[in-house]
Amino acid sequence: MSWRVSYYKADKKKPLKKEDEIDEETGEVINSWYEVNGEEILNNEGTQIWLDEISDEEKKNPEYFEEIVEDEDCDFFRVKKAGLELIINAYKKHIIEMFEYQLNKDPDYADCDTYTKMKLWSWKHDLVINLKHSKEIGVTTSSHWEYTIFNLVYLYQHFDFENYELVLYGG
Repeated sequence: MSWRVSYYKADKKKPLKKEDEIDEETGEVINSWYEVNGEEILNNEGTQIWLDEISDEEKKNPEYFEEIVEDEDCDFFRVKKAGLELIINAYKKHIIEMFEYQLNKDPDYADCDTYTKMKLWSWKHDLVINLKHSKEIGVTTSSHWEYTIFNLVYLYQHFDFENYELVLYGG
């Protein structure tokens, strides 16, 4: 499985929990890692945006994000409402560029007919509208950029930032 970003509704006081692997013979800790102390609410939404569009300077800006723990393999960040808005706006910019490139027949993007056929297939196979899952998961199950942004907007509008931490986990 590749590296991806997920969002969690986490405990406000203790958003992460440390897990240890113990050697049964010696009782020594042989490996430690962190897990989010909460419920995953969005999976693999905004991964490319987080990796390519949100700068290190923005990630270090406490108005947007706060790194919870340093980990060389994973990202664990508190996401402030302004940070989520920053991600949404980067997503919007990417979607606009994607459509412009398609209309200009950029060979790096699917042509409009191919893209429409992919979307038709998704609609025919119930892969767009979220009627089956918890409302916290979002309004769409689609992986198309112009639909998945709505899950981030829904999260922005409905997440309880006062009582929970919105934790971005990348790994």
